[in-house]
Amino acid sequence: MIDDSDRTSILDSEVLDALLVDLKPVEPPPERAALLRERILAAAGAACADTDKITIPPGAGEWTALAPKVSLKMLHATHESRAFLLRLEPGARLSAHDHPGDEECMVLEGEVFLGEVHATAGTFHLAPKGTRHGEIRSPSGALLYLRVASPEIVHR
Repeated sequence: MIDDSDRTSILDSEVLDALLVDLKPVEPPPERAALLRERILAAAGAACADTDKITIPPGAGEWTALAPKVSLKMLHATHESRAFLLRLEPGARLSAHDHPGDEECMVLEGEVFLGEVHATAGTFHLAPKGTRHGEIRSPSGALLYLRVASPEIVHR
């Protein structure tokens, strides 16, 4: 969870949200990406003799601000997909977006509106490649597991 209570902002929250949502990831060179991956796996306690498996304990990994009141914890990334946790604080909103690949979502805690779909803990939602859904919002907060069949996480 990110505490912005002591920050003063030059931009209003809607402008800041729009800028953060449109940020594009910067891919490091392949050699650097491989070294970073090794360091991250070691730090998360995920490196093991069986390289086909990755285990990330609950307290490991790092939460990154994606938008105001929204943070992301990357669990696994390949050239084909991304798996991550998305924490939505009460009142969080993400803009409507298209899906460049299938997006699977499981609500782990709380409640969220995925466009017009009201989803609570235990709900699975699939947004197929090429579809679009409305704004994502959580009045009371939520924790989501997402797997996106795309090398990018796209929320526009």
